Amino acid sequence: MAKCGLCINTNRTELPKNLNEIRFYYLTPKELLKSAQQGCRACLMIRDGIQFFEALGSSQTSINRISGFSRHPDKSLLVQLELGDEDRPSHIVLEFVPRQPKPRTPNTSTSSLPWARSHLEKCSRNHEYCGTIAQYQPSTSFITSVNSDLAISRKSETTLPTRVLDLGQPGEETVNLLETENSMIGRYICLSHCWGQKQPIVTTKDTIKSWKKEIPLALIPRMFQDAIAFTRDLQIRYLWIDCLCIIQDDSHDWQQQAGRMAQIYQNSYVTLAATSSQDYDRGLFHQFEPRSEMYVLKGLDPSRKNFDIYVQKRRPHWTDKYTHRDVFLHAEFPLMTRAWVYQERLLAPRVLHFCLEELVWECNEELACQCGSFNPPGKSKNVKNLHADILHKLQAQKFSPPPRKFIKDLDAAEEESNSDVLIEKWNDLVSDYLKLEITYDRDRLPALAGLAERMQRLRKDNYVAGLWENDLLKSLCWWVSRQEPSLPMP
Repeated sequence: MAKCGLCINTNRTELPKNLNEIRFYYLTPKELLKSAQQGCRACLMIRDGIQFFEALGSSQTSINRISGFSRHPDKSLLVQLELGDEDRPSHIVLEFVPRQPKPRTPNTSTSSLPWARSHLEKCSRNHEYCGTIAQYQPSTSFITSVNSDLAISRKSETTLPTRVLDLGQPGEETVNLLETENSMIGRYICLSHCWGQKQPIVTTKDTIKSWKKEIPLALIPRMFQDAIAFTRDLQIRYLWIDCLCIIQDDSHDWQQQAGRMAQIYQNSYVTLAATSSQDYDRGLFHQFEPRSEMYVLKGLDPSRKNFDIYVQKRRPHWTDKYTHRDVFLHAEFPLMTRAWVYQERLLAPRVLHFCLEELVWECNEELACQCGSFNPPGKSKNVKNLHADILHKLQAQKFSPPPRKFIKDLDAAEEESNSDVLIEKWNDLVSDYLKLEITYDRDRLPALAGLAERMQRLRKDNYVAGLWENDLLKSLCWWVSRQEPSLPMP
């Protein structure tokens, strides 16, 4: 049979071997249907797979592209099919795989706990560069030894923040606010979340006395209850949540705690990130649609032998490349659009992302998800990947073997007392940061203060409101790049 020009009907020896050799095919539903009717077996199976999830030929369905690459050691073919249109993001991505994928389990605390616990244990035991920063304390002077301030410790217990939620002993159900006076040692977890349109339950001058005795369960929103339950499941007693552990109507306390944000996230055991929740009422866990399960296609190979192809919706990941990335992030991963979260995620040694259909694990040596999409081929990129060179110096930690070129560049820059590389990396970091959203413009600098302090220790330079004294003149010589807007005008 002649090769179809619309699909991946090629010999195995001709298949691309990795994402760098990925092949893209663009077609319309009409073209696909015509090819299937003319007898192309591959197009026929692709058509049947689409029809299970989407009404092929409807006015809302078009095919952005079909891509194929060899993913497995046996060179079997993975085909990804994006459905959408040219003006909006692809609203569905189908994967056609020749072997049965792992079944999807409901995204609940019970089902997710073993997976999360296994990654925590593996990281804490085996990852050399995910150790807690030992007793990091912010300094008023930048002339400090990087090695002494940022020494890696294998100890999992550190000084607790000024205030934490005390979840009590195993079996206890009460929650109260504990003031530690920065003198208690222990293991604690942080929660990173979107506040949303409504203000969540907060600690104020009027409520702090009452919260120290007990925070009524009826007042605790769903997300915080999920975080409390998951923290207890991990057998951790203390939890830090910004709106409850900072006195929100006390400007002095707010400024003091904001200045310690780097310390708080840096010394946490793990940060729970409500990555797909727009507000605290949504909770950490989400239920996916039943039709997002897999569909089995039956086929015959050229030798007339039966075979199965498994079709499933691909779970979304924030590393996916979409035409309108802003729309995609808002819909699937709203937390990733927030400016405050930028340094929280970079500074935390470990982050556990709670997404719509799965958990995602992120630490200084590994990025993994329950569906396995972050595995080879190709290394997915995330904020930690993109700025691993900065983090390596700021946290005195390496990231993701083998050694990265950026790290070598920074080592060379430091040895030669050349700050050009550091300037470039800081500018890249700020450029990414300024694309993120923040509720109050006055928080722009505080939300970056933790990363700035880390860079200050490395650069041995004076930090001046987002810029650096030794590079001040050059940094002020900027202009607005006239580019097409990333989103269509309303």
